[in-house]
Amino acid sequence: MTDRHDSTSAENQKTFDLSPTFARKLLLATTCGDLLLYLLFRGDIPRRDYIACKVGLGLIISLTAFEMEKKTERPKTKRFRSIFATLSAMEVIFTVLIPWLVILEGVFNKAQTRKNGNLLASHLFIFQAQIAGECVIAMTGERRKWLIFPFTCMANAYRAVTIGTWIIRVMEEDTPESRDVILPAIAGCLWIYSSFVFIPFEWYPQLKK
Repeated sequence: MTDRHDSTSAENQKTFDLSPTFARKLLLATTCGDLLLYLLFRGDIPRRDYIACKVGLGLIISLTAFEMEKKTERPKTKRFRSIFATLSAMEVIFTVLIPWLVILEGVFNKAQTRKNGNLLASHLFIFQAQIAGECVIAMTGERRKWLIFPFTCMANAYRAVTIGTWIIRVMEEDTPESRDVILPAIAGCLWIYSSFVFIPFEWYPQLKK
C-alpha cells in the first residue's frame, strides 16, 4: 500500500513539474517574443520594465549559480494541480496568445500597429519575462525549484504596474474597441485571483505542509 501511494505521489509531482526539455523550448519562445516586442515597440515599453527584467532575471541567474541544499517537497494535491493548470492556461490565452494575435493583425493594418503596441507591449513584455524566469529555474534542477514561489510572487507584484499602465492607456484612447477594454479587464481579474487567492490560500499552504 505504501509503495503504491509513493509511486502515485511521485507521478502526481512529475505531472506538475515543468520538465527541463519543455522549459528550454518555452524559454526560447518567450525570449524571442520579448526580442520581437523590443524591436517593434521599444518606444512603448517604459524604461522601468527593462530595469525590472534585468533585475529579476539577473537575480535568478545569480541565485541559481550557487549550490543549494535540496529541500524536500511534498507532492502537490490534485486540487492544487487542477487550479494551477487552469489558471496558467487562462493567463497564457488571454495575456499572451490573444494579445499576440492582435499585434500580428495590426501588422497587416499599419494604422493599428502603433495603437496595439502602445496598449499591449508593456504587460506582454513583462509576463513573457516572468515565464522565462520560471523556465530558467526549472532548468537548473531540483535543488533550486523552491525559488519559483518567491520569484512568482515578486513578478506578480510588478505585474500590477504593467496592468495599471495597460488600463490607463486604454482610458486615454478616444474610441477604444471592445477587445481593448475586455483584455485588460480579464488580465486584471486573473491577476487579482492569482495574487490574492491562489498564491496565499492554495500555493503557500502547500509549502507549509
